[in-house]
Amino acid sequence: MLMPESSLPMCATRFNGPALSAQSITVPVKKSRPLPSMIRLARPAGGVGAQYVKVTLEPAAERWRLACRTHTDANGDLYCSYTAPDQPTVHTYKATWAFERKEDFSSAQGTITVTPPTVVVGFFNGVWNTEEQAGDGLSEIRSLVGPKYRDTLLRYENFYNQTGTANGNTAAQDLAEVFIQRGNELDGVLTERWEHYWELLSGQVRREGSLTQRLLAGLRDGATGLSDLIDSLVSSTLAGFVKGLAQLMSSPPTAADTAAHLTKLQELADEGHDFVLIAHSQGNLFVNVAYDGLQQSRPLVKASVVHVAPASPTVRGKHVLADIDEVINGLRNFGGWTVQPINLWLNGRGSDLSGHTLVGTYLDAGRGAATAPGTGATTSPRAHTKELIIDALEQVAPASP
Repeated sequence: MLMPESSLPMCATRFNGPALSAQSITVPVKKSRPLPSMIRLARPAGGVGAQYVKVTLEPAAERWRLACRTHTDANGDLYCSYTAPDQPTVHTYKATWAFERKEDFSSAQGTITVTPPTVVVGFFNGVWNTEEQAGDGLSEIRSLVGPKYRDTLLRYENFYNQTGTANGNTAAQDLAEVFIQRGNELDGVLTERWEHYWELLSGQVRREGSLTQRLLAGLRDGATGLSDLIDSLVSSTLAGFVKGLAQLMSSPPTAADTAAHLTKLQELADEGHDFVLIAHSQGNLFVNVAYDGLQQSRPLVKASVVHVAPASPTVRGKHVLADIDEVINGLRNFGGWTVQPINLWLNGRGSDLSGHTLVGTYLDAGRGAATAPGTGATTSPRAHTKELIIDALEQVAPASP
């Protein structure tokens, strides 16, 4: 029995039995893209497997660019792959189900639009950023780099993490409250926001001798032990660190954030994009996980990373860390905690007393900076950060020979 016309798949022609459907897709120039489910043969109840489907591409001289298997898989999908030319264009393809190898039993048509190359510039924010603040950071990066690099269009995307937002109490909630109070008493000269290395992310929270265990032990020892522990953190920088760590422990990063980041990267990669990923402070912890997952799941995709004030002990690309960054350099005071070496020396602190914020320090165009200690200023923080981003863009979108 024939299905009513209104129920037929878009772009499909059906005479009897299963019907073919075909998607129209876009692919950047010079890209090879797998298309596992662009063409599908299905009945209302589901896909029809092991069926011969003929696929042609117009113009005929370009047919070699679309390579498809001969038969549908168990889900009714026909696996294809497409190799894009060097210039933007539009190709039309036609799929025909050959029932008992008789053509025109069911057919479907779609287009493959080849677009100019696009690189996604992704921003991974630091902790305690609202989504609006993370958007402001991305806007600053967009104004720094511009809409395109050479002939490559740039697409800007936020990879937001909600670290520090309310997500329920944890076992460390009481400890957090005590140390936040103590931090408020001692944190008179530093800004209110701190981004720090998170032990929980690396699974070290229960390791004997970890900072978390030392803090818990100090709390259990009572008021004297707690007082001695606080007194040992004599500098306001370290007090700010403890305050920040306690707040992290009360509302830690979630696996949902890291999973969402990777899923978004994979979806963009499947559209044919390459990546430059920029992370600030604790966002570097998230970008490391995302980058590693992308490389494992999409090994042919090009991606480079720029680390700004990295709170992570490891990096996946070049980094910038200012000598006046009280937050990250303060981590050196805790044994066994490693951070990247200082590689930018600034003239004065400016309005950002922490020396740590993205816009106030690392995108500041008004201060001189040197890339070696004891030398004269040869750049600015903003110019130096831009240089790192341009170098990363060159890795994924080099000039044509």
